[in-house]
Amino acid sequence: GGILSAGQGYSGSDVVYEGDMNKWMMFANSLKLRMGIRLQDVNPSLSQATVESAVSAGVFTSNDDNATIDYQSNAPNTNPLWEDLVQSGRSDFLASETIVDYMNQFEDPRRMVYFDDNIADGYIGGDYGGSNNYGSFTHIGDAFLDPTREGILLDYAEVRFNLSKAAELGYNVPGDAETHYNAAITASMEYWGISGDATEEYLSQPEVAYDGSEMQFATQFWIAMYDNPAEGWSTWRLYDDPVFNIPTDNETFVPLRYTYPIDEQNLNNANYIDAAGAIGGDDAQTPVFWDTTTPDQSTYPGPATEEDDE
Repeated sequence: GGILSAGQGYSGSDVVYEGDMNKWMMFANSLKLRMGIRLQDVNPSLSQATVESAVSAGVFTSNDDNATIDYQSNAPNTNPLWEDLVQSGRSDFLASETIVDYMNQFEDPRRMVYFDDNIADGYIGGDYGGSNNYGSFTHIGDAFLDPTREGILLDYAEVRFNLSKAAELGYNVPGDAETHYNAAITASMEYWGISGDATEEYLSQPEVAYDGSEMQFATQFWIAMYDNPAEGWSTWRLYDDPVFNIPTDNETFVPLRYTYPIDEQNLNNANYIDAAGAIGGDDAQTPVFWDTTTPDQSTYPGPATEEDDE
């Protein structure tokens, strides 16, 4: 903190905060908050101490503080999403039913941004990991086809979700879990340009209105991390929710970690063998150290659908 506060910053070369050292300190504390919450199951005392010191030092207070990178319109400095969705010339990236079904269930107003309205009768997600016909399912929204679309490193919505969990765990942080939860969803809605009225309507739904359950919390956190997919993945791994409707016949389960790269196996074989053995095997279904409980993905029922409700 002292080194950062004494620093001058690189205004011209700083593509995140343009030399604003105060924002960098808030980013560091918000990142520390993320790390502390990540440890809640594996080391509760270290988790609490880390979270409390981060929050007392000062985390993000609005979307104006978000840590984002502005990409440029020319390769290779474009948003990687543009490379996959546009530059590749490929038409095989779809919205998956894993998220579309939940957002349909909640009538989430962010659908109009997250997704394209290429399907006449609403939003239909493709089978996760399956072979889907491009024209038959919902496409990714126009916002993500822009080469200059900013990349999110850490945002205010994530901070408020983490503060909600900290409060619920009894950590010494200002505010209560419900207030932080509502503020987190509101921050996400505001970021995507959703009106205050639509946000209030969303928060008033029985399924969305705060009930203190981990399933509800994790599902809303995960939906808000749509454009920060690594954090959405970590949210799901930490809380084992939301539940995904993944067809078991194709055995395409959600990975629990990255496997070690081939270079490690080839160039660092002895240490690779030791490391793989220490964690229980170099497999995508071997959990990382902070992921103390893992769901049985073969029995996933998925979210309730309208058909199920009838």
